[in-house]
Amino acid sequence: MNPWAFGWTQVFTLFGFGITIAIAIGGFRSFERWRREKLEERRIETAFDALTIAHETKFIFGNIRSPFAEGYEWVDMPKWDNDTEDKRNRRGPYFAAIKRINANAKFFERVWAIQPRCMALFGQQVEHTFMKLHQARRHIEVAAQMLAQRANDEHADDNEDTRTFFPAVAPGCF
Repeated sequence: MNPWAFGWTQVFTLFGFGITIAIAIGGFRSFERWRREKLEERRIETAFDALTIAHETKFIFGNIRSPFAEGYEWVDMPKWDNDTEDKRNRRGPYFAAIKRINANAKFFERVWAIQPRCMALFGQQVEHTFMKLHQARRHIEVAAQMLAQRANDEHADDNEDTRTFFPAVAPGCF
């Protein structure tokens, strides 16, 4: 008997190799499908997080810009030089807006945390949307600080430009 003769053993071996190759190819295709599914799951999770933030933004900014400010919101406001009760009461609503921003710091931290994920998954154009949110927060902060300083100035006259610049907490809204 010649060991190099072609027989059933070799046929089964070649058949086994064929099955192994088919399983490997199928496995690679399955892995690629699994990877795409995981990426899509991640995109969906991030999209839900971004949508949640978008809906929260409306309420957060509505609260921050609320024209109703009560004295308890500025009780802990630092005293300035030559401070009177009248000056504190004029400056208080602006301080309240800044305090509301600080009270929502965790929300803004979440926005900063999700921004790179959204940009990585959905593209660079998403950055523009996030920048609008960050700019809106910063504009409110700067306006409140400027108006608080202005409210402290006894000789500052209140005009239409001042009221339209920051209508949510401008004098005359209370």
